[in-house]
Amino acid sequence: LIIRTGLKSQSRYKFSHDKIQEAAYRLTPEIDRPMMHLQIGRIFLEDAKSHSNVDENLFAIVDQLNHGKNYEEKERISFARLNLAAGERSIQSSAFIPALSYLKVGLSMLKRNELFSSELYDTSLRLFSSIAETELVNGNTGEVEAAAAIISKHALRVIDTFPSQLSLLKAYSAHANYDKVISIGFDLLAKLGVRFPKSAGIPTIVRDLIKTKMSLRGKTDEKLKQLPNMENESKVAAMRMLSFLYGKCYIARQDMMPLITFRMIRLS
Repeated sequence: LIIRTGLKSQSRYKFSHDKIQEAAYRLTPEIDRPMMHLQIGRIFLEDAKSHSNVDENLFAIVDQLNHGKNYEEKERISFARLNLAAGERSIQSSAFIPALSYLKVGLSMLKRNELFSSELYDTSLRLFSSIAETELVNGNTGEVEAAAAIISKHALRVIDTFPSQLSLLKAYSAHANYDKVISIGFDLLAKLGVRFPKSAGIPTIVRDLIKTKMSLRGKTDEKLKQLPNMENESKVAAMRMLSFLYGKCYIARQDMMPLITFRMIRLS
């Protein structure tokens, strides 16, 4: 019924067939199953830590822990972070429905007064940012708005709001609400230090063109190729937003397109 795999210290045991495993599980009283899952999850986690391969076994560990109950208080935050990691890994694999499940379980493990505290600021930010991204793909604009609003309320830096705001703008774009997208996008750019006029007539466009040409004076193609990669996270975010808004302005605000182009050249 049970067979041994692996060699010496790396040996493991497993059921010889899935049906045998299912039968053994059915024989376990339902009241005992949550504690059994928790114990298995703990064993998986400790074993993975001892072999430095938690990432490789992340989903097996988290799935067992999430079926468990009555975990200890000292385990709560580490389990929440494991769910966050599983959610982020699922997003990378485009598995957005299970990703949302992991993220919500992770969020439920944190107390309200712990959210965005100094100890859990990064964890909270990543949870809500990832929830916004998954809800976007799942088509739940209201949930994207809710996650983005929470981040905007608690974020310590403008750059921290960027991923959720971008998800929000993509959600509005899916509903063809381009005026709102452009308005919010330019407001966010202003907070990132990239300001635009409310309208762009010919004089404004000409002035910006001259300013752009002056910034390129003396810079050959070879010199431009040798420029270092952009590392300033605010500028990188601004470039992403400008690139995103360019297509939306083509639909709703074509007067702003030259200014966006000039600004991207100067930022880069």
